[in-house]
Order: sequence, then C-alpha cells, then structure tokens
Amino acid sequence: MHLTYLISQDYARATGGWIYNERLLKELAALGWRIHREELPAGFPDPDVNAYESAFETVFALPRLTLILADQVCLSPLWPSMESERLKHRFAMIMHHPQILEGSRPPEVSKRLDTDERRALMLADCVIATSRLTGKQMLGDYRVPPEKLVIAEPGTDLFPPAPGSGGPALHLISIGSVIPRKRHELIIAALMGLQGLDWRLTIAGHLGMVPDHADKLRRLIAASGLAGRVTLLGEQTGAELKALWKCADVYVAAAAHEGFGMAVAEAVARQIPVVSTTSGAVGDWLSREAGLIVDPDTVEAFAITLRPVLADPALRAALRAGAAAARATLPTWQQTAAKIDAALRPFALGT
Repeated sequence: MHLTYLISQDYARATGGWIYNERLLKELAALGWRIHREELPAGFPDPDVNAYESAFETVFALPRLTLILADQVCLSPLWPSMESERLKHRFAMIMHHPQILEGSRPPEVSKRLDTDERRALMLADCVIATSRLTGKQMLGDYRVPPEKLVIAEPGTDLFPPAPGSGGPALHLISIGSVIPRKRHELIIAALMGLQGLDWRLTIAGHLGMVPDHADKLRRLIAASGLAGRVTLLGEQTGAELKALWKCADVYVAAAAHEGFGMAVAEAVARQIPVVSTTSGAVGDWLSREAGLIVDPDTVEAFAITLRPVLADPALRAALRAGAAAARATLPTWQQTAAKIDAALRPFALGT
C-alpha cells in the first residue's frame, strides 16, 4: 500500500498538527504502508502564485491513481488541482479544526481560506477529523458526507507520572505556540490576582508565528510586575521538553479553541492536574476528575478556579488520582492509526 504525503517547507514544527501528522505516518508505516513525502514550497495555507504553481505541478506529476494524504493547511489552497485531477488521484485531508477559528488573520483572508477549505473538503475522498467536535463541525457546518468522514483522535503515549518541581513554588506550565488563539494573556491576567500564593509559570511555545502577539504578551508580563515569575521559554523539543514536563505541578490552558488539545492529554497522561477553559474539544473529552474546567472563560472565573488548585495539596492529589484513571480512556497512537488505515485501504487498493 502506497501513499504520498504533502507537507510545506514552513509547516510549523512541534505544534499539535505537526506531531499528529508525523506520528500518524510513523504508525501507518508500521502497518505496512509505503510513504513517499513531497515537500511543497513555503507559504501555505496562503501561497503566492509561484508557490501555488510549483505545488500544482508537484501534484500533477504524481503517478496515476496516487493516494494523496495532506493536512488541511497544504491541501485547501490546492482545491483546483483536486478538481482537475479528481479522476486521476485520491485525496485524504486531515482536519484539525477549521482555519477560520484561528482568529489571527485579517477577516478577508480568513474568509478566503475558509472558502478554499470548504471546496477542498467537498472534493476530498476521505476527511480525517482529529476530534469528535471537529467531526461534528464537518458534518454540520461543512456538509461533509458521513461516508467520507473518519474521526481519529490523537493517540497518547503512556508516560510515567511527573514527579513535579519539588520546590516551595508550584510550577505551572502551558505548552503551545504563542498565538492569539491560545490566549496566554488570560492565564497571566488571572495570576495577577493570585500573587499572594507561591507559584511560577512557564509558557513554552513558538514565539515567531505571530511576532506582534508575542511582543504584546511580553509587555503584559512586564506591566503586571510578574517578570520574575512568568517565563516565555520559546519552543522546546526533545530532552528540554521532557525536563519541563517532569517538573510540572499544574498544567494550565486557556485556548479559545482546540481541535483536540494534545498537550492537555499529555498532561493527563503524566498525572499532572489540569485547569483549562473548555477550549473547544477539550471540554468534550477531559474528565472532570482529572482537570477543572473554567466556565465561563473569563479572567475572574479562571482565577476562582485556579486558586484552590494552588492552595490545596489535597485537591491536587485528587486530580492526580483522577488523571491516572482518565489516562486509560485515551486512545493509543496504534488505535488512531488503525482507524485511518481502515479508511484509506480501499483507495490504496483501487476499490
């Protein structure tokens, strides 16, 4: 079984989408798939004319009846090639969450990207939604036929419990790109009212995706007087990221929307207490024994929800125990890949 995977040169690494896609490819390879990677130029999901034409030529040159797997970011702008090549190739599109929910682009750009995404979804032979919520959106708002849709939530590895910081100050962490959708400013604003408690916060994530927003967050930290307690660490990978997870006492998240919330799931797997807004899909799957949901997602509500977690060791212990039980309900990557394998096999076999 063969498939071609399309990825752009500048697809952001160490993001949930990148991790999902790469781990999926690894697991599909373990199931016997032979995977050919084609790198598209930079600029997706909004490529310039040269990048688009180069990508179109790449798709056009692929052998007849190629099964093409691609993330929504790469495939959506290529819908005209999907339309003209539909009888020649088969397209499977990974949908993490609708791009219009990003909230960091000008309205006219968001509208254009949404139009491209809708057209690509209609032309795709298979749509892979990475959460139940995204699946519902595909069936409802985007009118994807149910026979085309497969819901395959991210897998979660079995990690050892995080030992925590071991220090007097509780170590709060939040992992994710510093972009408007993640709303780190809500967490910082909530912590401004909790300065009487002993804590420190580390935000680890890409700082260059929306530079103006990262600068705004730096100014907020300085103006709030929390420069000694809040750290913008930048993107972490490998051993550095593992070390950060190990010394975490509480995981905090405040995203306006998450296609799934893979970092929250990893916190649960490591038995780290979670405090999060509903964040789209997170409120759908997070066990209330493992984490506390902030609702409504305001600064005041976040502070009220977070305060007892910081102040009460017994509550944190109960949340850790709840996370240990909740971990068993999260799918493995092998289970995730098995769903997608079953959905793609008919196209690979020409049926």
